Amino acid sequence: MGKHIKTKLDYLMIDELGKELYRLDPNNKVLNKFLSMDNFEGNELKKSVSNVTPTKEYGILCTDCINERVR
Repeated sequence: MGKHIKTKLDYLMIDELGKELYRLDPNNKVLNKFLSMDNFEGNELKKSVSNVTPTKEYGILCTDCINERVR
């Protein structure tokens, strides 16, 4: 089997989607499953959502208030 190589855009998309989902629904079962993974991806996702404040306000993206981070 070949190895999957993630690009900077892949990491950015995962981070931003995780932040938005955490902001809107921090108790989401799928999100919490990924946050509880004890591997590189799980730890990176935990770092991404650590500065996000949960809120139900629609129309305000957390990317509007948090600087973009590209690896």
